[in-house]
Amino acid sequence: MQAPEIPTIPIAVRRKQGVRFGKDEGVQVTNDDANISKASAAKLGYYDDPFVQVFVGPNSQRRAPLINRGYYARVQAITSIIRSFLKGGLAGRKENEPAQIVAYGGGFDTTFFRLAQSGELENVKYFEVDFQEVVIRKLKAVAKVDSMMELIQNAQIKDDFSALQADNYAVTSGDLRTMNDVVQSLTDCGFSSSAPTLFLSECVLVYLEADDADAVIEWSAKNTERSVFVTYEQIRPDDAFGAVMMDNLKVSLSFAVTSTVEQDM
Repeated sequence: MQAPEIPTIPIAVRRKQGVRFGKDEGVQVTNDDANISKASAAKLGYYDDPFVQVFVGPNSQRRAPLINRGYYARVQAITSIIRSFLKGGLAGRKENEPAQIVAYGGGFDTTFFRLAQSGELENVKYFEVDFQEVVIRKLKAVAKVDSMMELIQNAQIKDDFSALQADNYAVTSGDLRTMNDVVQSLTDCGFSSSAPTLFLSECVLVYLEADDADAVIEWSAKNTERSVFVTYEQIRPDDAFGAVMMDNLKVSLSFAVTSTVEQDM
């Protein structure tokens, strides 16, 4: 599979120059950092992901062993929970019952493509929500890769690449600080309040103010009949892995944001 050439991202260049970003730009940079780390772990054989390199392009880097192991654990933990949901039991889902997965802050995550390729998303629609700038970059890359488009059933991509709608996959633009807009976008893409639902928040809520994070969780709980909310967030900033993580975050995010990382749950 040949990856499309992804141009150098202006905010990434500014980061190398030591420029600190505004909050929204800084959060978007963490998406690129996470994807480069996932690509490093996959390239070294920690786990199999034939799609992640599509979103890295010429920015590929080999990460330190500690980072590779951390991302291996992250990917395996989330994938394991998703597979438990797909097999039935979580959220009261029966095996093969129509269901849905909603990934808040989906970024360049490739979980949909990995699971669709292995045939594990039967009767499941997978939703992703993220900043419009991130969605546009993702969909422009996906549209150039035949092996990815073939996994999407009846795909329709907006002319400006700000959204994708398909039978089994939807990617939509939204800001989690304005849940009313996110809800409308999900509804427009076919979200059902009655279907068993797995909500995923993977290193997302930590970048929101407490009230906004609470609103995301509250809406997810109150507006679905059967659902499970799974969150994977940064904690323990003072251990070996946490210290590296905090150094990376402080390059692009204000202390007011990074200080929300908790010592424990």
